[in-house]
Amino acid sequence: MKQCWESYLGASEPSLEEGALLLSQWCQPLHRVPREWVVRTLDELARRAKAIVAARHPGHPLIRCDWQLSTAALSESRWGPSECRSLLGCINQALFHEFGLAGDRQHYHTPDNSFIDKVLEKKSGIPLTLCVIYEAVARRLGVHCLPVNFPTHFLLKWLEHPLLPEDQRYTYIDVYHGGRFMDQGECPSLCPNLQLDRNTCYNSLRTPKVLVRMCWNLVESWRQFEGNLGMQGLRYALELLELFEGRGRHRTDPCGETS
Repeated sequence: MKQCWESYLGASEPSLEEGALLLSQWCQPLHRVPREWVVRTLDELARRAKAIVAARHPGHPLIRCDWQLSTAALSESRWGPSECRSLLGCINQALFHEFGLAGDRQHYHTPDNSFIDKVLEKKSGIPLTLCVIYEAVARRLGVHCLPVNFPTHFLLKWLEHPLLPEDQRYTYIDVYHGGRFMDQGECPSLCPNLQLDRNTCYNSLRTPKVLVRMCWNLVESWRQFEGNLGMQGLRYALELLELFEGRGRHRTDPCGETS
């Protein structure tokens, strides 16, 4: 597995989806993570969203150009802002209303909520893992969603208003609450008791740092387990953080509470 991580972290544009799969396998060494099933499920969700676009917006360029699903990295969305908004609305329909994906409010701190395969299987999870799934589906359909380092509640954002001032350019997606669209001014309502650092809390995160935050979520989850199970899980997460630290790509201190 270390060689897999070395290869992954050495890539110029490592995929968040692939990183989540590697993390899931690393932290569940006795469980064979169904990689092909995860990829197939994400493909199916993207195809369903595309079918909804065809029904609701037959003139959408995604349909006119017969867009083929792609997992390639995006530097920007392939469509205009209004077309992206329409497409994201169809993704919401496919993910939340039809597939049934939702935030896990009953067992929020279970380690399974940090594993992409488990979240797709049980159709519920915490904000960060749900964002990984949403980003993967949106990317397949040509929409560039950026992970946001918002404290306690991970978000995505996409460039909807490129000509407006910086604090008004992006629309934020609260995947934990059904893909709700929010402007920057609404985001503080997600953590009303925190003093936000507005210089950093709306910044996007590069993929390795997202994975670091996933590891810290697992550290917090495993700390709540007593006995060998908790100690073993904690060891896996800390060893992965140590591997990241050894790469020298980023700091491995916590960049947000469980999310």
